[in-house]
Amino acid sequence: MDTETLNDLPEGKWTDRQRRLASIREMLDFLESHPDFPIPYGMSYVSLFADTKEEIVNMVKQLGDVTKHAFDDQYTVEKRFGTRAGITIYISRDQVCRKVVTGIERVEEIVTPAHDKEIVDWICDEPLLKLPEDADAG
Repeated sequence: MDTETLNDLPEGKWTDRQRRLASIREMLDFLESHPDFPIPYGMSYVSLFADTKEEIVNMVKQLGDVTKHAFDDQYTVEKRFGTRAGITIYISRDQVCRKVVTGIERVEEIVTPAHDKEIVDWICDEPLLKLPEDADAG
């Protein structure tokens, strides 16, 4: 369903997915029509979280070719779109792997030495932005 069709529906009839996709398209339209506006870094890479092995397997089947990574207690799969965008899906490693204890390692206690820490307030002497409606009040 495209944006124009969605706009013909009362918003209460939109699914959450349709609202989100329409919002993303609106943001992309804005960015395309304002070439000097910076593209937000975080917008190019989307993170999703799967709760079960079945859930991540279903997503991987839809994504096709992915890169897998495992670290600490997380397992991820990543699908790249071109060189500047991607989707990363995270899942708790215990949902997709079996933990096998192969030894015990002693971890020494780390104590932070006493030190002074600044207590601060931030005071902005001039507003960063002057909103258009504030111009008349000047």
